Amino acid sequence: MDNEPWRLNDPKYKNDPKVYIPPSGPGIDPARFGSSRGQRTLLFMMVPTVRGATSNQDALRYPQRVGSMRNAINNLLNRAPGYTEHKYVALNPDNVPGDEEKMWTSLRGTVLFQYDPNSNGNGKRAWRLWMEDRFTSAELR
Repeated sequence: MDNEPWRLNDPKYKNDPKVYIPPSGPGIDPARFGSSRGQRTLLFMMVPTVRGATSNQDALRYPQRVGSMRNAINNLLNRAPGYTEHKYVALNPDNVPGDEEKMWTSLRGTVLFQYDPNSNGNGKRAWRLWMEDRFTSAELR
């Protein structure tokens, strides 16, 4: 499950199904992320720790890329949204015995976002976000 960026240009892996597939669809429309009603755009980033990490307190695997993504988003939106980084210890089923089974049972690197347009039965909009073992929620105006 090695999706390292160098694999994209290596002919040895050109037919490898594990290679990163870029997203398709419309790009980000900055007009949708305004703050006309006092709303603040929040960006939650899941970022892997260095190889061999044993804790989500260890260093980032790609610190320069995380910084460049922040800069690109700031430039696109013409302002800096709120950022929260959630570091996780990536599973490595190719080289770590036991990680093969964890691929199907672990919550590492897992995110669930739920939007409810009628969270209280009276039209109150709200969202919830689970990032591994962390929970965040907000009611919307």
